[in-house]
Amino acid sequence: MFNSIEMMYNLIIKKYFYSHCLVICTFFFLSCSQSNQFKKDAVRHVYNFADERNSEVLIEYLQNESDEIREHACLLFGSINSTEAIGPLLKVIQTDKIAGVRKAAAFALGQYQQEILRDSLYQCFRLEENGSVKNELMIAIGKCDGAEILLKNRKEIDSEYNESLAKAMFYSIRKHPEQSNIVPILTELVTIDGECRFYAASALSKMKADISTSHDKIKSIISDESNVSTRSVLIRCIAISGENDFNYIDNLFKTEKEYLCRLSLLRGISSWKSSSS
Repeated sequence: MFNSIEMMYNLIIKKYFYSHCLVICTFFFLSCSQSNQFKKDAVRHVYNFADERNSEVLIEYLQNESDEIREHACLLFGSINSTEAIGPLLKVIQTDKIAGVRKAAAFALGQYQQEILRDSLYQCFRLEENGSVKNELMIAIGKCDGAEILLKNRKEIDSEYNESLAKAMFYSIRKHPEQSNIVPILTELVTIDGECRFYAASALSKMKADISTSHDKIKSIISDESNVSTRSVLIRCIAISGENDFNYIDNLFKTEKEYLCRLSLLRGISSWKSSSS
């Protein structure tokens, strides 16, 4: 009799325990679902305000408690280009604790492409400790035509940021291709493998200044460059200013097998011939 009572008691306890756990799990799941739904609704509101170009309200989201919402708000200001948001975005870079949010704010200000932002962005770069954010700030400085300030402070920029420095120079050159004083730094960056070389060469190929001083460096790396896109840009650099180097260019055309590289060579020669006629 006692055994049967004990068994019944244990069964009741087990049922109570499992029921209690089920209630807790259900409550937790519903809470998470409501929280996720709330966050989704908030993100949708952020995008709606951006579509309406309602900068005043969107600025308020830069201080939202959700890291995700603050990041979305920062990124959206990159397409709105509201001058009212410049100060708040700079404040985000200076004070927000989340690197992803600071990086989004740096990207947004880069999209503004305003020269007045160069000094402020560089100060942010100097004070920033996160490498990913520093890279984005460097590129933003370039987009704001910051080649001069980067050249001036070249000794302060660590080699780990060479790739973003090359990108910054490329974006700056697109706005002012006549900046002959940055040819030496691009010649330095073009010797570094990877995207650094690609963007440095791309910047050189866009310049309207004399880049012939970079030819020797470029020649020394063309044959060893395995990336076709990068090699084609390097070849274009040689070709567009190769009036006095026709024998080298002719030999390069005979030995180069890749179609893209040969095409770059022909385009470079074409621009050279038309400019001399």
